[in-house]
Amino acid sequence: MALKEYTPDEAKVIRNGIVSKIPSEDLVPGDIVSLASGDKVPADCRLVEVSSSSFKVDQSILTGESIAVSKDADVIVKDDKAIKQDQINILFSGTTVANGKGHAVVVKTGSNTAIGDIHQNITNQISEKTPLKKQLDDFGDQLAKIITIICILVWLININHFTDPTFHGNWLRGAVYYFKIAVALAVAAIPEGLSAVITTCLSLGTKKMAAEGAIVRRLNSVETLGCTSVICSDKTGTLTTNQMSVKKVFTISNQNGKVDEYYIDGSTYRPRGDVKKNGSIQETPVKFNPVLKELSNIASLCNEAKIVYNPDHNTFSNVGEPTEAALTVLVEKLGYDNDDVNRKISKNTLSTVDEKVESCSLVNDYINDQYEKLITLEFSRDRKSMSVLAKSKANGSTDLFVKGAPEQILERCTSVFTEESGIVELTPNIKSLISKQINEWADDGLRILAFAVVKNSDLDSNAKIDSKNFSQYESNMVFVGLTGMMDPPRKEVLDSIRKCKEAGIRVIVITGDNKFNKTWSILLALVCLISGIAAITDEEYEEANKKLFFLNSQNFKSSISNGIWIVFFGATWCPHCRHLTPDWAKFQAAAEEKELESKFDFHIAKVECTESEDVCRDQGLRGYPTIYLFNNGERKDEANDRTPDYLMKFAEKNIELYYKDNLKYGYKRLSEEKLTADLSEKVPLEIGEKNNKVNPEGKVVHLTNETFQEFGPTWEEFAGKMKNKMNIGKVDCTAYQDICNKYGVTGYPTLKIIDKHEVNDFKGIRRMEDLEKFVEGYISSSILVAKAETIRETMKNEEVVFFLYYNYSNPNVDEIKLFLNVVNELNIMSAKVYLTPDEELMTSFNIDEGTTGIVVSRDFGRGFYKYEGEYNAEELKPWIEKYMYPFVIEITPLNSEQYLNSENFVVLAIFPTSDTKSMIYDNVRTASRAWNAQHEVDPTLRQSEKYVHTDFVWLDGSKFPKYIQSSFGINVAELPRVFILNPSTGKYYDKGVSGKFLHDENISVSLSAAMNQQLKSKNMKGGYFDALKEIQIVLIIVIILFAVLIYLVCFNNKKKEVEYYLPIKMENKQA
Repeated sequence: MALKEYTPDEAKVIRNGIVSKIPSEDLVPGDIVSLASGDKVPADCRLVEVSSSSFKVDQSILTGESIAVSKDADVIVKDDKAIKQDQINILFSGTTVANGKGHAVVVKTGSNTAIGDIHQNITNQISEKTPLKKQLDDFGDQLAKIITIICILVWLININHFTDPTFHGNWLRGAVYYFKIAVALAVAAIPEGLSAVITTCLSLGTKKMAAEGAIVRRLNSVETLGCTSVICSDKTGTLTTNQMSVKKVFTISNQNGKVDEYYIDGSTYRPRGDVKKNGSIQETPVKFNPVLKELSNIASLCNEAKIVYNPDHNTFSNVGEPTEAALTVLVEKLGYDNDDVNRKISKNTLSTVDEKVESCSLVNDYINDQYEKLITLEFSRDRKSMSVLAKSKANGSTDLFVKGAPEQILERCTSVFTEESGIVELTPNIKSLISKQINEWADDGLRILAFAVVKNSDLDSNAKIDSKNFSQYESNMVFVGLTGMMDPPRKEVLDSIRKCKEAGIRVIVITGDNKFNKTWSILLALVCLISGIAAITDEEYEEANKKLFFLNSQNFKSSISNGIWIVFFGATWCPHCRHLTPDWAKFQAAAEEKELESKFDFHIAKVECTESEDVCRDQGLRGYPTIYLFNNGERKDEANDRTPDYLMKFAEKNIELYYKDNLKYGYKRLSEEKLTADLSEKVPLEIGEKNNKVNPEGKVVHLTNETFQEFGPTWEEFAGKMKNKMNIGKVDCTAYQDICNKYGVTGYPTLKIIDKHEVNDFKGIRRMEDLEKFVEGYISSSILVAKAETIRETMKNEEVVFFLYYNYSNPNVDEIKLFLNVVNELNIMSAKVYLTPDEELMTSFNIDEGTTGIVVSRDFGRGFYKYEGEYNAEELKPWIEKYMYPFVIEITPLNSEQYLNSENFVVLAIFPTSDTKSMIYDNVRTASRAWNAQHEVDPTLRQSEKYVHTDFVWLDGSKFPKYIQSSFGINVAELPRVFILNPSTGKYYDKGVSGKFLHDENISVSLSAAMNQQLKSKNMKGGYFDALKEIQIVLIIVIILFAVLIYLVCFNNKKKEVEYYLPIKMENKQA
């Protein structure tokens, strides 16, 4: 019905040389239709003749273009697949002629038209089942299966009773009897009230929506709206009013270059709106400003559009070009210098239909009564302007009023009309000011028109003028002013978009505009959709593809079988894939940098499924784009959302997760380049070189080929156990045969320990016990020899616990083992054993041959803690646990957003003064340790989704009182405070006041309880699915009760049978 409103009821058609009106549904291809300004096009037509200087059509309902499109009968479009915007010789059904007259031949009618095609696409859509419908269907299937099983069991349990005397010993009658009982149970178990419950739930939803002003015609629409995650909206006429409106007016005030800029309220064709200057409302500004009066004259006389009021819809609409309609409305808003007209405007309150009809043209009618139009010089593309020669009825002067493109108009002006000085010379300074204003408005996305006048024009209205000579009459003009207009967004759009974003609904705007259209950019900024336009040109797409590493049918399997791969599967026709491609190229570049820094082997790639269909088919892709993570050929994880933002976060998260996991186990895949980079200084490629000074870092290397996979799990487990004792690596000899040849590998798998002393083969059985013994024999090789610069650099880049050993030439392996066992039990990844010859470094930490050199570096080198206790595991373990983890991070207003707006729970402590910092810091650390211990959070694996990720941060309130006042609504006097931030609600929960909470001995219990309370809210789901779950629970209880009833009936049957059968037998005896 909505599309039908755009089709006209009648059409002017030429048949047998006679122009007649017929119903538009009677048109057939080949008919010639006559069209003029304001007419709706009755069918898809080929324009064959234009009887005016220009012919423009408003086709915004079809293409979303806010501005009328010029049509040309002489153009032939050769491309059969040309889009509608390029078919400038075709008039589409339902569009409106904005300007001009002409004839066209009907080529398509009815459903074959462009608007008919839209109708077919809408009506032929196959509606998918909603989540509620799917769950109800699944529930129904499960219930039917359960009921069927119960009925069969009931029937089978009573098989022994089929021959009871009740049925005269007839087995068949007994079977039928108990079959009826089973069927009766099945009927009774069917939840007849389920549909009523669902209907009631949805009805409550419609009632709530009706209270918010949304009427729902179909109940299932409520559930559909409840699970909506993406809204695709048309721009023109939906987010915007599709009613061009003048927003700004610019004039020159005096000859010194003073300018006036007026702001016009209103975003529709309603002929009322405030005119503001410097923030204050101007009442009938034309009355006091002759320049505005002249601009109103030009805007009204150089205009063929009209504003009409539609009482059926209570709306104002235009007849003619949208640009000219906007000028018509502007004239009505500015008023005039006639008191009678202004009095009528002030009395007209637009409260009745007659007043609204009258308001459409009060000022315009008056201006047109004051002038007699003599001739119109139509718009032409070469001069980009149009003009009207009009004679004033008041003084008889004949002036040429001109409007057009600002650059062209300004170039042909020699004077300027000013408010204070009248007509003065257009100086370079004033011309520069006008040009600057044009550029600023253009950058703001406004469509600009310039206005000028030729006073006492010598143009002869009776002479026949060639259109090529129009520009000579529009010269030496007086510049009057500028107007800036746009298709404005609706007032309610901003709030609606904001609510969608708060609800987690992604809003996509569909428009026919070019991505560089300034109005479009401004609209996006206004509605707070996105910071830029989510669009990509073909050039940008191809440029991004050039930077990517592609996998195809030939190299896919061989590539992903080695190392960690994150692969982006896309298709050229998929818009999301196109949008994601530039970000993926940037991500690949960043990943490559990280790989070089970390020397860790992971790869970023893309598969173009349009070209490599077999690869994508084998992976069972359900849509595009899709991102999979492969670890040595095995698919580990996939993204469940295809939006570019989510996919990038998914890729980054998994890179970090697998990066940390593998480093935690010390398990690296070593290519030739990486092996050389890692070992060249410590392990020469020429085997057997000796070095008698110190034992460097040793490595256990697993040399294998891609076909030998059995030892993989044992090797990974071994790497995990040995992570703090020895560096564990792997070389794929299939890919790097040269390395394996140099190390004398003759079979697979081969295990070797490599250091400067020698290369040792493992000869034992490949069991965990034998591997551990093998490594223990070379435990000293796991000690690092480093200078002070290396150690200090490590402290700056890591939160790390060191064992710094003074006597580097003869280390005590037992002490090092004790240290490594402790950090291994505490699961601390950042633990290192350094032998160093640097006496200055040892002195700075007060370490000598008689003391134990264990140091914790915190805050990235800003804090150090040295162990002073007895060297035993009982005292060393709690000391390291206290100073090493977990971390409580200091934040400031500058970096607070990084933590407070993250997706993690946040515990925030705010200190009143630096004096209380130590006490509160220790308390929060205690709670932090307890919380992480309770929820088994390994600080090295906080990126993993299986753990509860909580950030503990603190803020010095005495330094930033304004920030805590604005962000948390408290002042320094109310400190200290502890807050909990729930990421699912974005709200802070005040869990601590001065004294009690912070000094509570059970602080960890209190904090854990508070966190658990918020954790529940994070995992809750809203909508009508909760009601369905409750229904399921009730029905399960009902089924259980039925089962109990069946048990009582079946297993208490014998007693009832005796009571029932005995009298029958006695009667038989009497007979």
